[in-house]
Amino acid sequence: MRTLLGIYALGQMSPDEIAAVEAHLARCRPCLAECEELGLTALCLGALSDVDLTAAVVEAGRCMITIRLLTSGTGARTRPRPAPPGAAAGQ
Repeated sequence: MRTLLGIYALGQMSPDEIAAVEAHLARCRPCLAECEELGLTALCLGALSDVDLTAAVVEAGRCMITIRLLTSGTGARTRPRPAPPGAAAGQ
């Protein structure tokens, strides 16, 4: 039943499927709670415009590139790597 909750939250079910899911939700609190969360997520995603989504993807890409640069040793703000275990300090 849990695999059907996302489809239900998006309103993409036949009337018979909806009736079956709602009958289950009436007696299963964990599925009901998950369905409420999925419904809220679907509502939030529906509120995004194509422009908002594109900007979010572009910004996420910039963040990932920045993180890679800062942690790869090629970026300007990298941290010095720690000495291997057992190495004497200052060598």
